[in-house]
Amino acid sequence: MLRESFTVTVADNGSAALERFETTDFDLIVTDIMMPELGGYGLAAALRGRGYTGPIIGVSAAVLGEETNKLLEAGANAVIAKPLNLGELVKELVKIKGT
Repeated sequence: MLRESFTVTVADNGSAALERFETTDFDLIVTDIMMPELGGYGLAAALRGRGYTGPIIGVSAAVLGEETNKLLEAGANAVIAKPLNLGELVKELVKIKGT
């Protein structure tokens, strides 16, 4: 059972998320692949370019093939399917932490 507490920061788009990154330390980034202004691919690449080494998990309705590969190449650690499922998120975090 998950027994952690979390503070969630929400951004309406990738550009807003990147702005929040400049002033806040994050332990985890969960991003939609398709967002206005700056999509998940650009956000993941920009975060890595700014030195973020924590886990990035992309969420998408298209988790097979090119979409997943493209996000992983941009710097994400994992991609999980929409709708977001807490069990799947925890499973991916356990896998990432184990590596």
